[in-house]
Amino acid sequence: MNRFGASFGPAATGLSMPTSLAARLAAGDPKGTLFLDLSNEAFAIANVDSANGAFTGYVAASQLTEFSGIKHLGIVLTPAEDYVSVDAAALGARASLFLDAGERPDNLDVDYLNIDFSSLRNVIFDADAAGQVRSNYGTFANFEQYSIQLGAGVNSVNTGDYGDNISTRTGSRNTINSGDGVDEIASQGIDKVDAGGGYDFWFGTYTSTRTALTFEMHGSAGTLSNGSTLTNVESFSLRTGIGNDRFNIVDPDSVVGASIAAGGGFDALHADFSHRADHGAYASIGSVGEQSFSGYFRGDDVQFDFSSIEALTFVGGAGDDAVYLNTGAVTRAGGSLEIEGADGHDQVILAAARAGYTILPDGTGGLVINDIDPGNGDTGRFTMRDVETVAFSDQMVELTQLYALTPANSLMDWHMAI
Repeated sequence: MNRFGASFGPAATGLSMPTSLAARLAAGDPKGTLFLDLSNEAFAIANVDSANGAFTGYVAASQLTEFSGIKHLGIVLTPAEDYVSVDAAALGARASLFLDAGERPDNLDVDYLNIDFSSLRNVIFDADAAGQVRSNYGTFANFEQYSIQLGAGVNSVNTGDYGDNISTRTGSRNTINSGDGVDEIASQGIDKVDAGGGYDFWFGTYTSTRTALTFEMHGSAGTLSNGSTLTNVESFSLRTGIGNDRFNIVDPDSVVGASIAAGGGFDALHADFSHRADHGAYASIGSVGEQSFSGYFRGDDVQFDFSSIEALTFVGGAGDDAVYLNTGAVTRAGGSLEIEGADGHDQVILAAARAGYTILPDGTGGLVINDIDPGNGDTGRFTMRDVETVAFSDQMVELTQLYALTPANSLMDWHMAI
């Protein structure tokens, strides 16, 4: 085991190291300066923390090197896969950091950099295709994959094509371009996100927001009313606060794991899958008593979950859909539920007997089903459009001929139809 609080001999790297580090090494000034050349090692793991404006941590290769009180740190890593984790806080106290992953980016050995900028402001981190990073905090080269935590202020991040993780904090403004690969972006700020190619995930956490938010998601592009924008995002997860939020989700590209979790307030969701799920899909909508709606939609090419919704409009897929209802009396407490079947032969399934419900036209081309049996738990009332069949626990009711009737029809015509 080696322990260093000063310098360790440099080696030529052919790369541009920070002036502060290079000058100290050239002048033979070892105080608070450490340079490690691991280019002949088979592997390396480095952990760089910040304490009192300097770096402390360790590098594990064929031997373990521990260091502390280092103001100017440089490490050249191995030609193989390397992992480096950095708390960059010391860079805000005029420390300098030079990290070279040891070889140009390739698909063989992926070098990973996890860097925490959360204590710093106005970070620029711009990685080009050659693996060089332009940054106002530190010098980095030849890493393929990044995990970056951003802090306050106005930040800008561009990463490469290997699948990255980037997170932001409340109150910040961020521009994020994450390139190809399977990326994960976690937002709390006002973020302009372009997730690039690949299948990418966006996680928005705005649970502390007290004002109303509006979220629009069409395919892989979206907007949030706080100023955030999403491009090339295939899967999303959004959690909001106590405002009266509105969500409009239209044909999302979410094969895996999209979700909306509204907080308090009166929240409305319009979820439209009418151009997805060509081979049919199923959905489940439930609630407990007069609490909000929750449920999910599953199709051959889309998954979507929702919770804490008081006003729900659900538009099914392009195939034959089945919608299971196990709702409480949300609509008795001011909520609303509308189900649109879209194309295909669609069915709504209820767990109670036909005698406990009325089916009446709403005068605008829809049908209203109302629970009139206090003994079945009161599932409230809801509106249907383009739904062909209702399956009660004791019988099936075909609805096609009912849509042509209006409240102006005679009661005899109506009763004969049903």
